[in-house]
Amino acid sequence: MFVQLNSVIIDSDETNRQELAGFLATFGVNLMGQYASTDALPQVLHRPDAPQLVIINLDPGAHENLRRVG
Repeated sequence: MFVQLNSVIIDSDETNRQELAGFLATFGVNLMGQYASTDALPQVLHRPDAPQLVIINLDPGAHENLRRVG
């Protein structure tokens, strides 16, 4: 049985987001969204089709980003 892995990338650097999106696509990972901050994370995680994988670059502001994720 084949399961599609859905993911979201959160990184303030657009170049990093694009590079990671390309890398994940080569492995068949479905990218549901790319965001510059964790602000959209609660809405994304409460969707019926919520992603199984969320990649977050904590910099800059690692302390604040960890607080939001928590």
